[in-house]
Amino acid sequence: QYPPSPPPWGEIYVDPWVRAWTMSAEAGKSLLRLFIPGRPAIDRTPTLHRSWTQWPVLAGFAALCVMAGLAGSSGAATMTAAGAGWILAALAPVAGFAPLYNPTADRYLYLPMAGAAWLMAAAAGAAAARVRRHETAALAVLGTLLILPWARASRQRAREWSSDKTLFFAPAAEAQSPRVSYNRALILLSAGRAAEAEAQLLDALRRHPGFAEAWTKLGGLYESFGSLDRARQ
Repeated sequence: QYPPSPPPWGEIYVDPWVRAWTMSAEAGKSLLRLFIPGRPAIDRTPTLHRSWTQWPVLAGFAALCVMAGLAGSSGAATMTAAGAGWILAALAPVAGFAPLYNPTADRYLYLPMAGAAWLMAAAAGAAAARVRRHETAALAVLGTLLILPWARASRQRAREWSSDKTLFFAPAAEAQSPRVSYNRALILLSAGRAAEAEAQLLDALRRHPGFAEAWTKLGGLYESFGSLDRARQ
């Protein structure tokens, strides 16, 4: 009934170069998010890049090269090489070699997080091995100062991921995909907040006019209002 249309980032499905440059930039963002926790990005809308000369593309490519160098270096510690290799292997299925409807999302970082933990443990171990005994206390203080912001961010993320409501309505640092608005509408409908759910469905359809699930849900909502003419549209 509703012919499908590509999502807002649909150009990456038809132009392999746009996909390559865009996913290089997104890989850089993913690596950054592994080591510096940020706001939730359940299904992020990627920024399209049409040239390799744009700095996010170059930064992402450089980050991937560094990670590949750590994974393949014979001089790197075993834990360092294993951590970097794990991250690259875990990100490969979502790196854009095969197009995905949701090219970027926080859930794609679950497996790479193990590799990030190995890398940070290796870095901490190397730092501890280099300091003199009288510098140990200073290193402990510095480590504590670094850990405290992570602990605070982890506590905040745990609250945000405690339920669908807190997750989908948490403030996001970047534009979210139309499906986030659709999921918000489902939560609002279950709470009996039909007018707010309508606004979320309309927002999803404004950004993705071919979103058949949202059209179906909106038609059912108008039918429940008794607005049959609007439902038929």
